[in-house]
Amino acid sequence: MKATLVDSEVLRVDLVAQLIKTNQRYQMFEQGDSIVVGVSGGPDSLALLHALLTLRESWGLRLVAVHVHHGLRGAAADADAAFVRLFCLNHEVPFYLFEADISALAKASGTSFEMEGRKFRYEAFDQVALEEGCAKIAVAQNLNDQCETVLMRLFRGSGLKGLGGILPVRDGRIIRPLIEVPRTAIEAYCSLNELEPRVDHTNMEADYERNRIRLEVIPLLESHFNPRLADTLARTAELFREDERLLDRVTQEAYELIRLPSAGASVHEAGMSLKTFPAYEPALKRRLIRHLAREACGGVLTDFSQAHTDAVLELAMLHEGSKSLQLGVVEAERVYDVLWMRRLGAERLDDSEAAPGLKCAQCVESPLVWEVLVEPITHEQWLMRRGNSNGIAVDLDLIQGTLRVRYREAGDRFKPFGMKESKKLKRFMIDEKIPEAKRHKIPLVCDENRIIWVYGYRMSEEVRVGQSTVRIGWLTLRRVE
Repeated sequence: MKATLVDSEVLRVDLVAQLIKTNQRYQMFEQGDSIVVGVSGGPDSLALLHALLTLRESWGLRLVAVHVHHGLRGAAADADAAFVRLFCLNHEVPFYLFEADISALAKASGTSFEMEGRKFRYEAFDQVALEEGCAKIAVAQNLNDQCETVLMRLFRGSGLKGLGGILPVRDGRIIRPLIEVPRTAIEAYCSLNELEPRVDHTNMEADYERNRIRLEVIPLLESHFNPRLADTLARTAELFREDERLLDRVTQEAYELIRLPSAGASVHEAGMSLKTFPAYEPALKRRLIRHLAREACGGVLTDFSQAHTDAVLELAMLHEGSKSLQLGVVEAERVYDVLWMRRLGAERLDDSEAAPGLKCAQCVESPLVWEVLVEPITHEQWLMRRGNSNGIAVDLDLIQGTLRVRYREAGDRFKPFGMKESKKLKRFMIDEKIPEAKRHKIPLVCDENRIIWVYGYRMSEEVRVGQSTVRIGWLTLRRVE
């Protein structure tokens, strides 16, 4: 019995110590941060919340719990919600409950239950983060989840980005402090601390792909090939992520050499020269095509498959003439030695769309003119536009004077969204891995005294929409000849 207690104590210390180590490695949260924690009531999320509670006082953390009821499992799901609510009440953690019939939502949208559930959960997290002023959202994926994800993507067929698995930090906000902690350590931690988490018995049914991999494939691989499979695949995924970051930089640098200014008045169009394109390696060609499609879609690319990429590659390698294709969300058109892509359904803007009462300034980059447009929107409209990278929402009452667009100047400083202190714009661009050759070309939306948006990258913390916001403005840019 004494040896068991010692072992449990080691596991308890290891989990919290590993959480701190992971946080230091990926810079997930800082002293004094406010964090939304997704809590289902299962072992992973309950251990995550409890471990963060052990750090709450020493780190000065403010924790807010969010539980999502998916409208499935009847009384068991009701009991899950009641359990998490009581746990939060006993530990003085603010608690939010969201309920939805995810099955009905998935049927209506034509997506899977898992995808619709994930979408709903993150919308709930975002809403609470906004209302509570939290810069971070913590979710409880662990080392074994990483192993399952890498295998799933390998079996489906994926490139480096997919094989990089679950990102420890996404968009600077979504953090996964337990991503390097094995499930066995989490279960031991719960047992030692008498947490008695809820158990979702559907996780033990081999009806879903992930469950089959967890229950059947991984035990087989561990038994016959590698008993430390999860650790091995996690290290491999990290190597893939490092390679992906390098190739992203190489692609960006190559793209800057061949990119062309937009041919029209819509920002949802991008072009590149094909004169030197045939000399590139096939892998770089495919990455350049996806990069072009992503720029045409405003920075977020979905519904653009490997088959679409190959079709555009074939179009780009034509020896002469002009041709166009419609592929997923974009149209690709070759005009002699130029490849254009534009987002299907993108509407062109005109001056009448500018909001009354706010001026739209211009900045000339011959032969182009940048304009910033401001559209007053309601709180509900803003919630619907979350995740839209084509614009940003700002508190209009925090804007000082007239908006204008310029390029970087010596000594520029900027306070990125989610950060407490400002930093040199040069440092920000280095941290964002923006190639030096591109930095002077990035439009900066400014008011009279400061930068409020580094276009295509990050808005300023100083004009973020908050609980006290009365007037919300939706800012977009457009390029015109």
